[in-house]
Amino acid sequence: MRFDYVAQGKPGVVWNDDELPGGTQLILLDRRTHDITRHEIGDSSLPSHFYNAFEIGDEVVVRGHRSTQFGTPVDRLNSPMHPHEFLGAESYPWEWRVDTVTGAVKSIQINDINGDLPRIDDRLVGRENRFGYYMSEKITRHDHLRGTDQFYGAPAPLAGPSEPVFVPRANSTGEDDGYLLSLWWHPLTRLTEVLVHDAANPSDQPLTRIKLPVRIPNGFHGSWADAAVLDGIVAEPS
Repeated sequence: MRFDYVAQGKPGVVWNDDELPGGTQLILLDRRTHDITRHEIGDSSLPSHFYNAFEIGDEVVVRGHRSTQFGTPVDRLNSPMHPHEFLGAESYPWEWRVDTVTGAVKSIQINDINGDLPRIDDRLVGRENRFGYYMSEKITRHDHLRGTDQFYGAPAPLAGPSEPVFVPRANSTGEDDGYLLSLWWHPLTRLTEVLVHDAANPSDQPLTRIKLPVRIPNGFHGSWADAAVLDGIVAEPS
């Protein structure tokens, strides 16, 4: 964020490759020693949202989405940009594997399906996960074990899914044993619907459509908490 540009009436979010001559860095904080290390990934890009990160042997594996531009290019500060231009390039899921011994980073593009706002089963945060879900034209599910992609869609004319939220089934027995919740826009009624998909069986037909009486503006992130968790919070003394 360039507040000096804002004071001049120019865009404040600016993309300038020259400010990172060594490229984008992954910065790791060792939870045991609190040491900080910096690792160049070899290009200038924007890791936007992350799925997860975990350790395998001497490697730290980081999975997230990556775009090659975000904001106004430094050579266009005096030229207004369309909102779609502001977001820049498309965003794809990537995996970065950091060798904690040598410091080297291996970058791997996971697939070529444009999208963002990835999620996993939150119970696996910090541990190796198999499935990742993210928003694209539909909702994409990537299987890291098989290297395949499947999709959750919606009955026409619903469009524009929000960030999916994974909800584990009661007494679930597997990583995808649960539901995906997402918000979709109905262009004819101009209202929002909540769709509930079976996470283990990607399909264009949801298990349930909850038709809301309002429009929920497009946003970024959602969450989920079991009723017992919320009841426990309410019951705690203030």
